[in-house]
Amino acid sequence: MTPDRRILARTRAVFEEKRRAQDAVRLRREAELYAACPEVEQIDAALRTLGVEIARSVFEADGPRRLAEIKTRALSLREQRARLIARAGLSEEEADACEACGDTGFLPDGKLCDCFRREYARETLRFLSAKLPAGGFEKFDPSRFSTAQDAEYGISPRTAAETNARVCRAFAENFDTTGENLYLTGPSACGKTYLAAAIARRAAERGFSVDYETAFTLCANFEAQRFGRGDEQTDAAVEAYFGCDLLVLDDLGCEMSSAFSGPAIYNLLNSRFTAGKSTVILSELSPAELSARYMPQTASRIANDYTNLIFLGGLRRGR
Repeated sequence: MTPDRRILARTRAVFEEKRRAQDAVRLRREAELYAACPEVEQIDAALRTLGVEIARSVFEADGPRRLAEIKTRALSLREQRARLIARAGLSEEEADACEACGDTGFLPDGKLCDCFRREYARETLRFLSAKLPAGGFEKFDPSRFSTAQDAEYGISPRTAAETNARVCRAFAENFDTTGENLYLTGPSACGKTYLAAAIARRAAERGFSVDYETAFTLCANFEAQRFGRGDEQTDAAVEAYFGCDLLVLDDLGCEMSSAFSGPAIYNLLNSRFTAGKSTVILSELSPAELSARYMPQTASRIANDYTNLIFLGGLRRGR
């Protein structure tokens, strides 16, 4: 996984809040314990002193002997502490924390803990929810579309929707191993955005970094950064376009056409392709219209290196 630093920051904030809450619980329980059994507070102070002595013993000539003595004293103090707590009828419950990482998010070997990955996925879904329609593959209903055969493509909108849904579902489960890319083209209200959103949500659930952006906003951010009008958020967004595991680029063809936007889009698509990072593009442009609007390299990349899915309009009557 290549983390998005915006979502990484949100995830770290969640873990920092967890630790603050646990510290508050620990301090409250500690105060209650000391109030009920002052001797425990004295023992805890003695144990902290022994901890300092352990560190010093490393540099002493008779360090091994001193270390053994300190450990024996510490064990005796802990046993005495446990007896005092039990005699007072108290318990020493700890605040809930991940056993593997202690809610730091990192394992002893420096790798991300599974609990951090799960929280990262939840934060990614929250991030996407502000941009994408709700719902997943299970709620996509091809029966909404007409069964009348399209004169140009020789299939019905319903058949196209069924086929496209199967391809998109398989893509969401396997893009990280296949390196596949998708180009979803067709008129509005034909299911493109819904299925792209379902792909993005499933990829996030699987723990991958996912970003969604419209071509208009993407090009605006590229230009702002290029000409010094951007800020930290702009830089983070552009970084995510190139670095995220899956990019969903919506409304290709609706951005302002300029001498800068065309090469910028090609550079992004080419960079992601050569890095083995998957991209899903949504557009109302047909392959012919795509060739007329963009650099030959851009049209060629999408035609040859993307799975092109044609979405057909036409809702069933009465819907």
